[in-house]
Amino acid sequence: MTRRVVLVGGGLAHLHLLEAWRRRPVADAELVVVSPEPRPWYSGMVPGYLRGEYDDAEVQVDLAHAARCAGARLVVGTATRVSRAERVVELAGERLAFDACAIDVGSAPSGTGLPGVLEHAIPLRPMSRARDVRARVDALLAAEERADVVVVGAGAGGVEVAFALMRRITERGARGGVTLVDGSGTLLPGEPPAMRERVTDLLRAAGVGTVLGRAVTSVEPREVRLASGAVLPAGLVVWTTGAAPPALLAASDLPVDTNGYLLVDRTLLATGGEGVWGAGDCIAMVGQPGLPRAGAYALRQGGTLLHNIRAALGTGRPRVYRPRHRALAILDTADGAAVARWGGHHAYGPWAWRLKRRIDLRFVSRFREPCDETRVAAS
Repeated sequence: MTRRVVLVGGGLAHLHLLEAWRRRPVADAELVVVSPEPRPWYSGMVPGYLRGEYDDAEVQVDLAHAARCAGARLVVGTATRVSRAERVVELAGERLAFDACAIDVGSAPSGTGLPGVLEHAIPLRPMSRARDVRARVDALLAAEERADVVVVGAGAGGVEVAFALMRRITERGARGGVTLVDGSGTLLPGEPPAMRERVTDLLRAAGVGTVLGRAVTSVEPREVRLASGAVLPAGLVVWTTGAAPPALLAASDLPVDTNGYLLVDRTLLATGGEGVWGAGDCIAMVGQPGLPRAGAYALRQGGTLLHNIRAALGTGRPRVYRPRHRALAILDTADGAAVARWGGHHAYGPWAWRLKRRIDLRFVSRFREPCDETRVAAS
């Protein structure tokens, strides 16, 4: 009897799972992947894309090819509900029954309910919205005497976007600039103080303004209003705020934590039942309240995810996911260099950018490698 495994989302954990399934498929199991995009954009390369380092095709992960190589069926669409009780994934026009299901759909941008955000800003999730951001910046540069850009959110993603867009503006010799805004008083929360100071100096040297500790209250057609009463001119607003749980979870009969994220145990199994697992930015783990939402962690979760799905289908015993204590993080400063951080230590230089570029290009190329799709499908 053939069992069906449904992967909801094309996140990094599922990409890792597809690679492993390709090498060693599960006997008598059909694999189905549900994703709104057949070629999702890799977030690590988006800043480089915004400043012109890469083109569209270079920053896309070929999920469709990875699925074919794993012998999986790709369903292009957005899952709207997952029912553990019914063992079904719902999306427009289709109900997919499953024996095992894993969810890796990332997170949603927070704060989009504020007045004017959805109408006048560009939330940078999904990452393919970077295409709209770059087009809007170029349109501003072509049509106006100056380009004023506001980036809302001073986490790593927002900082990299601010560096990248400032570089794009200055390289064209245009007037204007980029202002980085965050309601908290901290740039790069969670990073070591010395690294935050270094990045603050680099932003200042690049000409990027920072407004911290003053929350956005609304976005208007050509301006951003702050709680302090200040008004920032903005021909473009890019929304790079922190994470919020995806709407899929609120519509499903799955356990969530107090913030609305899928609640999983140390084996990545959704608590309180069987048949559904989770990974990546959409989960919260029992006993791990500070688990980072970062790609390095999601990739490692993919191996645990597949192992435990195999166990549920009758091969082996469940395995506990053990997060790394440290992971390499590299922040692109858009000046031919980057800031690399390992644990509590950081360094800045061109070597860090070269390392980041090599890692990123090697990662996306993994999912373009040719395979014998006939052999895989028949295995």
